[in-house]
Amino acid sequence: MISRAAAKAAEQAGVELVSPPDCTSNLTLNVAEGSAKGDVMCVALTTDRKAFKATFMGSLSSTECKGPLTINIEDREPIVINSIRDCSIALVVGGAAESSSS
Repeated sequence: MISRAAAKAAEQAGVELVSPPDCTSNLTLNVAEGSAKGDVMCVALTTDRKAFKATFMGSLSSTECKGPLTINIEDREPIVINSIRDCSIALVVGGAAESSSS
């Protein structure tokens, strides 16, 4: 989910990525509440060989993701997205698990 939001933000800024962002997460799960807090970081390379980094820092629940998604692209001003639509802990944790290497 964070990977898709980051890729969409890059596209809206007129930036093409070589491949979808590769994301890793550092989340502390609260099983009793069905929530998590922490960060998700995604990296990629643009088609013009610039470094791309997206960082989400906040909290996740079954209904929402609270916290900003900050996109940094080499030689550009940061892009800050204050709210990620259609986001939940299941989508983020599931997505991070699928894209992280063992």
